Amino acid sequence: MCIVAHPAGVRQAFDSRSLACYYFPTRVKTMITLTENAVKQIGALQKKHDAKGKPLRVYAEPGGCSGVQYGMGFDAKNAEDAVVSQSGVEVVIDPQSADLLKGSVIDYIVTPEGSGFKIENPNAKKSGCDCGHGPCH
Repeated sequence: MCIVAHPAGVRQAFDSRSLACYYFPTRVKTMITLTENAVKQIGALQKKHDAKGKPLRVYAEPGGCSGVQYGMGFDAKNAEDAVVSQSGVEVVIDPQSADLLKGSVIDYIVTPEGSGFKIENPNAKKSGCDCGHGPCH
């Protein structure tokens, strides 16, 4: 049993093997948030591609002009995936991508130039290009 007082918003756990107390914040940064437009478009794509019941896998890897490159497609869940359920839509994220995507907002936008998913990622670089290749150089 942990006897140390802790501030509000923190939960404690006791590991009986090591006899150690661990403290965790109860408010964890949201993995990702989907906008209403993104939820609608994911649902429409599930129907179009006969992927009903399959979650959308969103992945990220280091690289590109913002420091992160993204991909997505309908896929099966793996045991180690983070699962985000919002308005009847499921998104799965592998552990490596989770660190890069934490706190991101996924939107679906329509502009005169085209339409597509837009990921607002607080973990991506905000200024300049330093990838060394591609159209930004």
